[in-house]
Amino acid sequence: MPAEADLFRLAHHNQTKDTVAVTGRASGGAIIGHGSDMGNPSDPGVLDRVPTRIMIPWLLEDRDIRIQEVLEWIRMFDGGERKTTWSDESTAFVDQHVQSPDELDPIRHRLVTGVWSGSYAYKLELELDRVEQLGAMTPNPFAKAWSTKLSASLRNKFGTLKERRPIAKPPTGPNSRIAMSKDRALLT
Repeated sequence: MPAEADLFRLAHHNQTKDTVAVTGRASGGAIIGHGSDMGNPSDPGVLDRVPTRIMIPWLLEDRDIRIQEVLEWIRMFDGGERKTTWSDESTAFVDQHVQSPDELDPIRHRLVTGVWSGSYAYKLELELDRVEQLGAMTPNPFAKAWSTKLSASLRNKFGTLKERRPIAKPPTGPNSRIAMSKDRALLT
């Protein structure tokens, strides 16, 4: 019977092969696209359930490439639907294994979903909150540097949007679809 680590390697190989079959590209061997739920990029990927005792040795076999893959599918947030609290597992992983600010770039697209309602500034505000929260809670100097740099960039975008148009929270309630339609009309 194969060892757990061998089963993990097989699962990773099959997932990468499936990614190629679906997308036509390997994305450098990463499991992008298959990693997390298409509707909510912050959700964990299928391989998130692999025990740490198996995943970490696998990661260390080819750390520079595999850290990107792990960050594509690790569970990032705890909580309900809004999932605003960083999970203990993701922060521990960042604290122990990130060795460069650039290594955190794969999680940028996972901070918020690709779909939102209302102002784009609202989406940036949520992303900024999550980036700053990670920077405040991690002792990892590379994660802090990544957070500081990305926060400055988001604040710049946020400021540009505020100059163009006041920030409005997405409408809620029974008439929210009508209000969102009016909001979209104002943006065009």
